[in-house]
Amino acid sequence: MRCIKDIKEDLKLVKNKYQESSIFGLSTNRGIHALLCYRIANYFCKYKVPLTSLFLTRLIQILYSIDIDYRAEIEGGIVIIHGVELVISSDAKIHKGTIIYHQVTWVLKEMV
Repeated sequence: MRCIKDIKEDLKLVKNKYQESSIFGLSTNRGIHALLCYRIANYFCKYKVPLTSLFLTRLIQILYSIDIDYRAEIEGGIVIIHGVELVISSDAKIHKGTIIYHQVTWVLKEMV
């Protein structure tokens, strides 16, 4: 399942960058929490369960002030550092190895 593979890649990058164990990162890192909810929401979106996707997106907005649209295309192996005020739109395409800092608005459209 792609969702689980991406989560493992996210944890691996956090471990390599911060020398944190996967358990520690998963339990304390807000960026990992946001990405985890995004990945689950994106999974449900692909299987046409938009209400669950919307709920998970709103949960992260309320808890952490991080807004990641569940329709964005985010590969595994991403790190969000202090993601308060982070916005990633539905048009965003983020590739493996990206490190995203706080107060970032990420809106990308493919150039035609």
